[in-house]
Amino acid sequence: MKSMNALSVAIASVVSVGLSAQVFAESFALEEVIVTAQKRAESLQDVPISVNALDGDKLNESGIDRIEDMTAYIPNLSMNQTGISTQLYVRGIGNGNNQGFEQAVTQYIDGVSYARQQLTRAPFFDMARAEVLRGPQSILFGKSSIAGAMNLTTAKPTDELEGRVSLSYGSWATTEVEGVVSGPITESVRGRIAVRSAESDGYMKNVIRDEDQMGRDDLAVRLQLEMDVSDELTALLKVERDYFNTNGRAVEIGHDSARANATTGTGTIGGAVPNLLAAAGVLPRGSAASYRDINDALYSVKGGAGFVTSDNQVNYKRYANADEFSDNEVSNITLNVTYQLGEYELTSVTSQVDYSLKELCDCDYTALDGVNVHLDEDYDQFSQEFRIASPVDQTVSWQAGVFYQDWDMELEEDLEFPLNGLFEQIGTAVNPVALPALAPLGAAANLAAVANLDGTSIHRNYSTGSEMWAAFAQVTWNITDQLRLTVGGRYTEEKKEGARRLSVIDFQTGMLGASLNANPANPWESPADTYNFFWDIDTEQVSADGNGHHLSGTRDEESFTPMINVQWDMGEDTMVYFSYTEGYKAGGYDARANNNQNFEFEPEEADAFELGVKTGYMDGRGELNLAVYYTDYADLQVSQFDGSLGFNVGNIKKTIVQGVELDGRFAATENLTISYALSYLDHAYKDFKNGNCYFGQIESVAADSNGDGRDDDGICDWSGQRGQYTPKYRANLSFDYLVPEFVSGMDLRTVLNVNWKDKENVDQNMDPDFVQEPITLVDLRLSLANENWEFALASKNLLNEEYLSYNGNAPITNGGFYGKQVNYQFVAPPRSVSASVAYRF
Repeated sequence: MKSMNALSVAIASVVSVGLSAQVFAESFALEEVIVTAQKRAESLQDVPISVNALDGDKLNESGIDRIEDMTAYIPNLSMNQTGISTQLYVRGIGNGNNQGFEQAVTQYIDGVSYARQQLTRAPFFDMARAEVLRGPQSILFGKSSIAGAMNLTTAKPTDELEGRVSLSYGSWATTEVEGVVSGPITESVRGRIAVRSAESDGYMKNVIRDEDQMGRDDLAVRLQLEMDVSDELTALLKVERDYFNTNGRAVEIGHDSARANATTGTGTIGGAVPNLLAAAGVLPRGSAASYRDINDALYSVKGGAGFVTSDNQVNYKRYANADEFSDNEVSNITLNVTYQLGEYELTSVTSQVDYSLKELCDCDYTALDGVNVHLDEDYDQFSQEFRIASPVDQTVSWQAGVFYQDWDMELEEDLEFPLNGLFEQIGTAVNPVALPALAPLGAAANLAAVANLDGTSIHRNYSTGSEMWAAFAQVTWNITDQLRLTVGGRYTEEKKEGARRLSVIDFQTGMLGASLNANPANPWESPADTYNFFWDIDTEQVSADGNGHHLSGTRDEESFTPMINVQWDMGEDTMVYFSYTEGYKAGGYDARANNNQNFEFEPEEADAFELGVKTGYMDGRGELNLAVYYTDYADLQVSQFDGSLGFNVGNIKKTIVQGVELDGRFAATENLTISYALSYLDHAYKDFKNGNCYFGQIESVAADSNGDGRDDDGICDWSGQRGQYTPKYRANLSFDYLVPEFVSGMDLRTVLNVNWKDKENVDQNMDPDFVQEPITLVDLRLSLANENWEFALASKNLLNEEYLSYNGNAPITNGGFYGKQVNYQFVAPPRSVSASVAYRF
């Protein structure tokens, strides 16, 4: 808490600067930013929350059409895609690779919760504004928003006819077309239709398939109808359908090294596969062969020509042979009804959200037919909220309501080992000559049995659902003209169900793969150790077929999350606030583990304190906001790679997140506005004794009896470490300069954005070798515009920075199997340029 005391002094300094700067007033001022962070339209400077906002014009000018794009403008916001999920973080708190999780940072679109990982990938367009609320938002945004909330608001129908058509073309043959028409249909009915289409070839080159990848193909249509049913009653209906599809992934093998033997410290390979190949005479025994050498050797054993499977360096080239894709479809129907009951406002929000996902991941990330993952996910959600709000100009103003939500999700997954692939090649390498030579190596001889995996599939069926209701209220007491006290609370009850069935089958015939048991005569016997890194079988919970498991459970939870907030107006343009909030996110069931351990995970809880100041100066020319926060999280839900092919879920007992966030704007001249933001983040796991060891992590030589570079139980103590995506410092500086009547009656606008991020660990299991070094990203946009036309040139990542957004261990390569430190890495886009034209009427 020492940092909290020091930063309180900093707040006092900021307040004094804001008050004293009034004497430098000029005749122009900043445009006021209106937000709905408290479910009412308010000035951003009056909201006692750490919140950043971007209006629709800023979103368009910056080319922001996804949450991922917003991270360059909002400190302490991170979003990253992995092979099988999307991760969204605020202040270093988010979720890992598991479809069983609801998002810790919840996305709300027009007041409707989009709390699933896949929904954060959906592009957005024709927006009125985007707000990021940091810290637990438990009262008015109460669905699992334990780390923060993204409050997105689409543009609404207008009273006057207006429209916009825009076209842009840029790097990687990226083409975007957007059209909007809005206006009156009758005297009491208004409408708005918006359409967006986007295509891109992608910035990755797949050498094996000779095609550009991470291409996008998006199509979104949104129709809104608003009707004045009476002078008191207004209804707004929104219907939207989005398609967003990609081919390939922005991922490549970027690291390949021999591990140090845990007992000798040598850098030679000791894995079962290279030892087997050495015994077969196709690799020198004890050589530090590369991942590429091993894979080529497997091909040469079959008598085929070897080929380079990876260049093992980050260069926007990948070597995957499967026809990877991700096809997504999202639909939404929302009815918002507002009724003025005298001075009180009644609001009803009814919504149905559905999505479907079909995906293929070449998850060995090489040209080998090693591991393919087919995903088929379906989700449907119904929600209903009723809210009543009093007038704000009273001694006591308040909001209250009830919320109901019901959702179901079904996941079908096949983890396939294709015919004539990697495991068949291993089987070919095992021959009567090689087996005796392998005898002294113990478990390596079991690779003969591993060959039976060829042509099989681990079939996973996971389903989960939730039914919950909540009642909430928030009351503000205006004690004096300068002092306000706000208290609130939310009571929630939720019932959640989950089930997971895992079976090993022959994916050609669909029959159960009973022959994979170590002893086929005894179907209840667990597989040999060779298989245990794929799955585990508990004899008490194994399914009747004797091959896999079938787990299920039901949870009933209830919670109460209070909030208290004190605001004090120190001067005409300076407000200081202090808040205490509790956060809660329900537990659930693990979708991804291949074993039957820890199927259930517990809820998260948070205690959050925040002290802040919002000040204006120079008669509105400047704004300066500062927030100091301290949050104690209990039982954070975490998903970690198990070192082979699965992810395990658990809870971190205690995590402390604290820091400072500063942001503001300054009108340097009538035509130049400077925006800035700076954040400091102190993130620490205080009690995390059950972390999955990263490759090569051992807590003692004795704990690694088999010399595979990991503790025998694979568990290491991570207490005291920082989390993933937790840069200590982030900074943003933006310049918006307007030259009126620059040429032919058109204004010239230059928008320059500089975003700097400190080093951060991007590895799933916190391997210290994969800390991304500090990066500086520069975006630039030049535009010529008049009342109707706009022509623009833009560049993102102008300095062409090369950096990683995610690092993970390539499946089956680590431990005793390949004995290698091989990593796949998601690579962020290099420099891009685009040109656009837009017409408004």
